[in-house]
Amino acid sequence: VTVSNSTYRNGVCVEGDGSIERVSGNFSPRDGMGTFFEVDSTGGDLTFNLPPADELIGIPLSIKKMVVANNVTITPSATELIDGASTLVVTAQYDSPKIVSDGIQWNII
Repeated sequence: VTVSNSTYRNGVCVEGDGSIERVSGNFSPRDGMGTFFEVDSTGGDLTFNLPPADELIGIPLSIKKMVVANNVTITPSATELIDGASTLVVTAQYDSPKIVSDGIQWNII
């Protein structure tokens, strides 16, 4: 997995790119990272694992698929759902679902 080299404090970039996290492998966002993720699935299908919904209430996340090849599967934690589904599969280049947690599940906005 590669991710951009940025340093954050309280969700604000203090060093590096900051506005975009670039991802090229199975990935789980960490506390303090940005909220916009460019995902490069050239090497194969990828899974983007969401944190528990109660950890990021009201903070929108955008996950953008940057290449034609393969799929990016967005997977919520445990038994949580995304708009009633167990996963959200991004298949088209440049699709960029934006999701937000209400504390119980994830919603596409």
